Amino acid sequence: MAKLLYLGEIGYRNAGDEVMWDIFKQETRRFIPNELSLLEACRQEYAHISGYDIIVLGGGSLLAPSYISLLSKAIELKKSIYIWGSGIDKIAGRAGLDSLLNKKQMPMNIVDPNIINQLNKIISYSRYTAVRGPLSHRFLQSIGVNTSKVQISGDPAFLLQPGDRAKGLFTQYFDPQDAVVGINWGTANNQIFGGKEDIVEDQLAAAAKLLIHKGYSILLYNVWPEDVPASKRLLNKINRPGKVKLADTVYPYQLMALIQKCRFTINLKLHAAIFSAVMQVPFISLGYRFKMFDFAASISMLPFVIPTDNPSVNLEILRLSQDIEKNHATLVQTMKKEVNKYTGRLSAAFFVNTLREELRNGRQ
Repeated sequence: MAKLLYLGEIGYRNAGDEVMWDIFKQETRRFIPNELSLLEACRQEYAHISGYDIIVLGGGSLLAPSYISLLSKAIELKKSIYIWGSGIDKIAGRAGLDSLLNKKQMPMNIVDPNIINQLNKIISYSRYTAVRGPLSHRFLQSIGVNTSKVQISGDPAFLLQPGDRAKGLFTQYFDPQDAVVGINWGTANNQIFGGKEDIVEDQLAAAAKLLIHKGYSILLYNVWPEDVPASKRLLNKINRPGKVKLADTVYPYQLMALIQKCRFTINLKLHAAIFSAVMQVPFISLGYRFKMFDFAASISMLPFVIPTDNPSVNLEILRLSQDIEKNHATLVQTMKKEVNKYTGRLSAAFFVNTLREELRNGRQ
């Protein structure tokens, strides 16, 4: 029996990273309940890979130098490696994103040539490689990585099932008949396009006031405890007592219950937007880094991403909110169809067709 180590940004209480690890455990119990003697997870700085047979690079923006270096070490130790729905983010930057969106040549040396060489070796060696979105795939290809073995799997959180998770939780904040817009705000420590979170926050507050004027109530929610102070600050800036409330949970399944009752959502963080898509609630994404665009492109929602360096975020929110109301039913059906198309790639293609077969054939 084999020992498997799942690599992810585990331990920060980030709802997205934690729920992807939760999904991985569930799918492992479902498809390969008797093939592993050990299943553990940790982030890069705590990984001691020598004691494991299988290394899985999990969901998240993990196609980054630190994790790439760790996978290179795993190859040297002759470990089996797999890449399950990881993605590109910071190494692409604004320049990489613009090149892809505008179909222009990628800037020279946007990525260290040593990283590119490592990526080619890792993908050639890996027994399964899937990236979460089409922009991650195109970026790898554009910098000279051989992507013939790389598939687009969607984000692992797509395996979450919508269902009716509310169970009265929403009524702690608003009446079920209220028209509510969910807003996820937080911080990336100013590592956003434009580098000015305070300006985006002011514009978001202005947009929220106008949405309230149009008859909506606002529910603020967070996917990471470190985001709570920013949301409290936004709450005070909106300053509409009774019309704006802040959810007191960062637990992913409770967040999904709340999102399910919203008319639409506006999200800074990636998995806040993903939870909205999974719950089939139209969303506007504040595109603060590459990963937001990558995700939106994966489910045909790219027009609903507003870059955080756009000088008119508030006006764009209002414009897109009108588009959502006008095309609400169509958007719901589009998201349902787009999310569902990835299910087999994330579950059966990985756990059954690849990992289970490798284990049962005695190749570990």
